[in-house]
Amino acid sequence: MACKADCKGRTIAFTAKLEISDSYPFHKGPLRFTNVLVNEGQGYSPLTGAFTCPRAGFYHFTVHASTYGLAQFMINKNGQNVVSAYHTTLDDKKSQVASIGSVIQLSESDKVWVELWGPPRNDIFATEANDTVFLGFRLG
Repeated sequence: MACKADCKGRTIAFTAKLEISDSYPFHKGPLRFTNVLVNEGQGYSPLTGAFTCPRAGFYHFTVHASTYGLAQFMINKNGQNVVSAYHTTLDDKKSQVASIGSVIQLSESDKVWVELWGPPRNDIFATEANDTVFLGFRLG
């Protein structure tokens, strides 16, 4: 995905939320955040859940996952784990937020996404009052 001439020197940033209907995913693999709030530079795809780098550079990515119990997820670059999170059930049975983030050097067309790992069931959720979000932006 080549950067269009009109995005050179412009902001590249996205924020996408998990839809309520996609709560408690029962699969391994990419987690799709289909409620896109910002997609400057058009790098994020809600169809795949992946960000495709339109311009090389350093990027910061963050995931904030609301969970009632088990949550196992990672930020993945081109099929390789960059950082991961493991959240276990707590005795108080209250919702928690598990967060991970990283600065990653990307080349044009590199892909970054949130990958679910571990058992098939993850207690990651979204409600009207609790969001699970994936965001990223180019530094500098």
